[in-house]
Amino acid sequence: MKKSIKIVYLIEVLILFFIVIIGLYKKNFDVNIVQLSFFGILSLICLLIFRFPRDKTYYRSGTLRMVIISLLSYLIIIYGMGLLIGFVKLPFSHTPLAIIKNITPVILLIVFKEIIRYLICKNSSDSKWPVIIITSLYIALGIIMEFSYANISSFEGLFILFTVTILPLSFKEILYSYLTYNVSILPALLIRILMESFIFIVPFYPNFDNYLSAVLGILYPFIVYRAVSSAITHAEKKDRIVVKTYRKLITYPIYLILFTLIVLISGVLRYQLIAIGSDSMKDVYQRGDAVLVYKHTKDSADKINVGDILAYYYNNTVITHRVVDKYYSNGHIAFRTKGDNNKVIDDNVVLDDDVRGIVVNKIKFIGFPTILLQEMLNKE
Repeated sequence: MKKSIKIVYLIEVLILFFIVIIGLYKKNFDVNIVQLSFFGILSLICLLIFRFPRDKTYYRSGTLRMVIISLLSYLIIIYGMGLLIGFVKLPFSHTPLAIIKNITPVILLIVFKEIIRYLICKNSSDSKWPVIIITSLYIALGIIMEFSYANISSFEGLFILFTVTILPLSFKEILYSYLTYNVSILPALLIRILMESFIFIVPFYPNFDNYLSAVLGILYPFIVYRAVSSAITHAEKKDRIVVKTYRKLITYPIYLILFTLIVLISGVLRYQLIAIGSDSMKDVYQRGDAVLVYKHTKDSADKINVGDILAYYYNNTVITHRVVDKYYSNGHIAFRTKGDNNKVIDDNVVLDDDVRGIVVNKIKFIGFPTILLQEMLNKE
């Protein structure tokens, strides 16, 4: 047995020992800090022992493009599904400083763990056992980390833990090891950093139930695996086939983005995009932005509260101002509104029939084309 493979097995024994300690004593210390410290030190030791090997895989760039396209398609699909089933607001602060504070430890831990995985894959002496072992260890660590949040007192709780956590986690770790072993460290790093830091950046996420979460958690790694394995096969046979595949994979997401925007603007679903034409709400959004409006229904007037930003019709124009008063007028709910950047309350009273919906989020700058087109038509 080569010296390098012996060191690889020794590293995996250290990780196993760490997992056992975490499982037994995780309630006694901050697990995140301990994880970060352990894998940071271990990755440094691995780099000192093995060095960082130069990756000569010639289809690495093609695989990276495939991963980026699949990530983009996945996000478009899940947010498209969110338009039908609704969204849930994430509990994280989204100021630039808070985002940096939240994602930095996540990214560092990912980098440390993927360096260790990569060096094990590159120094496994053509044996797949070290790769299988490190994959299994990472799965076990992930399960232990999730046990604190799982209800395992009933069969239903165990079933949810298995389908929503263990199965998707296993598929993901197998995918990361496959990418690292067959391509390089970069595809797995890219997927993990984007997918695991994403929730700290966006303000809302599709409100999936356990069933959908499980299906998507299993389906996405499988689709990426099929796409990457296909890319590797084509790259080894005919470069022209790969080029054609990339063109299709680039074109289809673009069509999907355009279709999604058209559907949102048309308002045929539960959500609608509305362009902002003034700076009356400048502290929240500005002229040229677009806001995502959750459409009003007959029974939703009672759920509109003071402080919500209302989208309503006034003089054939959609206004988006904040509710400052809510009361009953002739047996119907009525609202008074005010732009955050305006000094006085709006003169008009907003009745239930005038309400278009509630503003739930904004998208910077994409409202400018609509505004410019309207201004051109008004001039004519």
